Amino acid sequence: MRLGRVTTVMMVLGLSAGVCFGELSAGQKLAARDLIKQLGSEQIKLRDQAVERLAALGPDVVELVKPLLESQDQELKLRAQMVLKRIEEAHPDAPSVEATGPFDREVGSLVTLKLTNADMKTALDSIAQQTGNRALALPEDWKGKPVTVNFDGTPYWKAIDEVCRQQSLIYEPDWRTGALKLVPVEAYVDVSSYVGPLVFKVSTASKNRTYRSSRRYDRLTYNVYVFWEDRLRPSWNEPVEVKKLTDQAGAEIRLEPPDERARSLRGRSMRFGRSEAMAVSWFQVRVPDYPEGLTKLSEMSGELTLAFAKGTQEIHIDDVLGGQGKSGRVGGYELKITETRRQRGYITLKTALTQDGKPVAWPNYGGDQRYGVWLVDLAGKKHRGYLSRGDVNMRAVREQRERGRVQVQVVNAAKDDEGVGRMTFWGLNEDMDVVGLLYVFPAEVKTKTYAFKFDNVPAP
Repeated sequence: MRLGRVTTVMMVLGLSAGVCFGELSAGQKLAARDLIKQLGSEQIKLRDQAVERLAALGPDVVELVKPLLESQDQELKLRAQMVLKRIEEAHPDAPSVEATGPFDREVGSLVTLKLTNADMKTALDSIAQQTGNRALALPEDWKGKPVTVNFDGTPYWKAIDEVCRQQSLIYEPDWRTGALKLVPVEAYVDVSSYVGPLVFKVSTASKNRTYRSSRRYDRLTYNVYVFWEDRLRPSWNEPVEVKKLTDQAGAEIRLEPPDERARSLRGRSMRFGRSEAMAVSWFQVRVPDYPEGLTKLSEMSGELTLAFAKGTQEIHIDDVLGGQGKSGRVGGYELKITETRRQRGYITLKTALTQDGKPVAWPNYGGDQRYGVWLVDLAGKKHRGYLSRGDVNMRAVREQRERGRVQVQVVNAAKDDEGVGRMTFWGLNEDMDVVGLLYVFPAEVKTKTYAFKFDNVPAP
């Protein structure tokens, strides 16, 4: 069998005889050819070495390795995918290898892969190559552990879950790095809802019951993670809406009326991670006055609406501290400064935002770093504002100042006065000469709603 594999490699090399190696020396060219043959070695250690050394040669070997993606030998194909993925990760500015599978916002990516007792890392790297998602990193002591899979058009998140299940791993966000990490667990309860390119997972649950207090805090709380594929790339989200909750007998559990208070109880806005590339968020489902004897929720269902923004529009306001009435407009949008105040370390602007003459609330652009507000100083340098809502955390302000950033607070007024808001820029140098305000927002926004449904969610 191994002879067939080596023969396949040699045939592919023959087809690639005319490939230009760019900056590779003559010795590197010979080494690359030998390493590609080594991908078909009988010994897994030699195959691993070949992957590492080919990847170390960088983007100039990409065109030589790519023909292996068409190999009928599954091991060769997987090894080629591993090389290309590592080159892409190490050289993000180099031309990338496109994912081999299609993708759309309705279905997401589908995985077709058959392996028997294969290295778990090989399986994860192959899934990443097919789908265009970043490969999930294994714990060091999990490398080399075997998995057996037979995927035929399996949705991405179901494929990942099956690989993890076989070796008792789960994925969770690493808020420090902005990536997903795999961690071992002895046992876990998997409560999932797969929705195209997203998966919703109940992470934790807690129950509060008041025994002796003038105020009652009876509440059942579920924390839910939402993971999405890298190629989905939402710009922001609308608040999650939980539509239906039922107890173990199927009786519907009462939800609060649809007012602002109920909105926070039924589902909080998703929170984006610190990294722009973070493909995970979370929300809470809070059930007030839950019934006695509740053992599970037979159904928890709702909707998440994601926004996808394209292009940019800009509103510039010069001499922003020059007095009231300064404004800027583009298309049907107008931003007007109605009041200004500068004190030690911060600037407060009272603003009115309208579209076609009608007040609109300030949007929250979540993790999409293309959009937001900036102060512009005399030298033309832009100082980005990091949007927050509610009271300003002064400790966070000091930390942002130490990093050379500006903290921005945007407070929307009541619903009957939309468009009127207060924007405060904290952490400014006292001698900073502010000359302008820049507001960047999308030229086009499309939304898509994803309906999720959990069955038989255990109560804590």
